[in-house]
Amino acid sequence: GNSGIEAAIDLAGICSKVTVFEFLEELKADQVLQEKAKSLPNVEILVNSQTTEVVGDKEKVTGIRTKDRTTGRNHHRCPLPDRHSGYLCSRRCFHRPL
Repeated sequence: GNSGIEAAIDLAGICSKVTVFEFLEELKADQVLQEKAKSLPNVEILVNSQTTEVVGDKEKVTGIRTKDRTTGRNHHRCPLPDRHSGYLCSRRCFHRPL
């Protein structure tokens, strides 16, 4: 609903990347909020997305596994680093700050 999209809009001002995972086929937030979120270059909205696993070690999250409910395809998404460091994740994706 509105709260998730409002949070994404707020986070977009302080984060290099914001990803919204929506289980349903479409967002339920007010249209004006949807348009605002979609206009932000660092906000990605994935609909029909089911979170299947949060991957991590004892100190931090190292990735998230999702399933596209339309195609059935599984995805592994790596978190982005904080703005002070880059790192090579377990999937060999190099992430660096913007």
